Amino acid sequence: MLFGRLSSHLSHVGEKVLFAIVSTRRSWLPRVSRSSRCRALAPGYLVEQEARHQPSSCERTQRRRGQQSALKGLRPVLRILARSSLKSQLERSSRVILPHLVKPEYLFRPTQVGRRVWHQIDKGGPVERAVLPWGAPVIIDAADNIGKAVWTRGVYDLVVAEALFRLTDAGELALDVGGNVGLMSGALACAVGQAGCVVSFEPNPVLIPRLQKNIDLWRRQLNWNHIELAQIALSASNGEAQLTMRADFSENNGLASLEPGWQGATVKVATSTLDSFLGGTRFVGTMKLDVEGHEYSVLLGAQSALSDGRVRDIVFEDHGSYPTSTMQLLKTYGYEIFRLRKGLRGPLLTPIGVNKLYFSADPPNYVATKDATRATSRFAPKGWQALRRR
Repeated sequence: MLFGRLSSHLSHVGEKVLFAIVSTRRSWLPRVSRSSRCRALAPGYLVEQEARHQPSSCERTQRRRGQQSALKGLRPVLRILARSSLKSQLERSSRVILPHLVKPEYLFRPTQVGRRVWHQIDKGGPVERAVLPWGAPVIIDAADNIGKAVWTRGVYDLVVAEALFRLTDAGELALDVGGNVGLMSGALACAVGQAGCVVSFEPNPVLIPRLQKNIDLWRRQLNWNHIELAQIALSASNGEAQLTMRADFSENNGLASLEPGWQGATVKVATSTLDSFLGGTRFVGTMKLDVEGHEYSVLLGAQSALSDGRVRDIVFEDHGSYPTSTMQLLKTYGYEIFRLRKGLRGPLLTPIGVNKLYFSADPPNYVATKDATRATSRFAPKGWQALRRR
């Protein structure tokens, strides 16, 4: 209906403008007789006549008035065309942008929308400084997938960070196995507080300098002295192993693994079992485990701690089909496993096999817990604690 009215209005105004242009154009032309028109057929006559004719001041005034009249008639058309062009551009932009904005990262933090728009213009560089939603500054690489997520959405893997905030109590020991640049280590440090302790395990020599910079930054600005960096890889045995970084590691700094079969550059790193690191008495409240397919080997090296129940909650990633060897091992030691998904109003903790509405792009994250009642009650409230400043 709107476009029909617009087109009819355009045609009506267009007729007026064309009439104004034609009538104005006629006033610019010199009047000639019929005999003169016949002579005009002679070769070179028009060129000669054009050279002879010099417009008078009256003709120049008429021409100027005609041009002004034509422009005056064109103004409403140009305004309508500009509006329709802007409208179509907004419609196209809304179809492209709005689906990306219907996410908790923007709905619960509307100011992040403005940052997203700005960061679409400013793509960022290899060293950028951002502030995580809970208030911790962080140094990132905006060209990397993890850094790009922080640069545009404010946080990477929101549902995992939310699970760490909900499951972790103040004063506990928490482990970040696969620390990368320290985003989840920062979330755990915020959750346990000054009375707790966070150990970040990262063996990759490419990532260690940036992770150390972030830990030092938090120590200076937030007075967080309770984060330890362990430059070793947790595995099934103590010793050394080859860490392989895929060819596209520069685009995603998480693509490195101790698993055999990976292709790419390799580096030798030290390995340790979790049992050796913890000894026989230390209790872990929450452990985040994301080591690109090496999760089963890490848990094999933690069988003593798992059998004693000294690791209460494990948030882990698993790309295999249920039931994977990692899940079966955890069930052997009495853990109950839930699927961790991102809903619009909060995280969803559901038993495996129960279908609920969730974002299809979610990575396959799970929660294994020794205390299912506690875990489900922690996930009952709506909202996102990870998006609140502390």
